[in-house]
Amino acid sequence: ERDPECFQAQIRDRSMGEDGRKMSSHRIGKKSCVARNLNKIEDVHSRLQSNQEAIGMLNQQLYTLCREHRRLHQLYDRAQTTRATSTHPPPLLS
Repeated sequence: ERDPECFQAQIRDRSMGEDGRKMSSHRIGKKSCVARNLNKIEDVHSRLQSNQEAIGMLNQQLYTLCREHRRLHQLYDRAQTTRATSTHPPPLLS
């Protein structure tokens, strides 16, 4: 994505005469453009780090929930098995 201010500064710099002021203005415009881009990069980097930390916490919560789900499912299966055997007792052998 191009920065409109940076683009306008470049157009302004190119429209000036070929004297030394053009180079000085061009360098200043380029430095401010670089500074803005660095700020954007730092902002994106900071957001990526925050997102990465949030993803790590969500993964930990998901892992914990999966373990709890597995435990509850095993408990449910045991209860179902117990209920099934108590309603239909095995036949007595004589």
